[in-house]
Amino acid sequence: PICPFLTRRLTLAIPIIGGVLFLFVISSLLRTSFSDPGILPRATHCEAAGVERQIDSTGSSTYRPPPRTREVVINGQVVKLKYCFTCKMFRPPRTSHCSLCDNCVGR
Repeated sequence: PICPFLTRRLTLAIPIIGGVLFLFVISSLLRTSFSDPGILPRATHCEAAGVERQIDSTGSSTYRPPPRTREVVINGQVVKLKYCFTCKMFRPPRTSHCSLCDNCVGR
């Protein structure tokens, strides 16, 4: 029998519950390790240049960095998008820049 001390002294339910929890943890680990991390593709050179042209519409020759946020309307709600200076794009909500993989990643 499995766990003879527990089954004789207490109940058979404890090793069964332990086995079910073990299988749940292992399945969650495997599902997480083999799932897509949600990496967002970086802006191409043309897209980054387009964003910089939109910002610098005054025609001045001095470089101005893009604004940190932009407000857009999605499904009737105003959503604030943050600009990622590394990826050169406005990130969607619930994304952040990962310092380990050097990409913007969705949560």
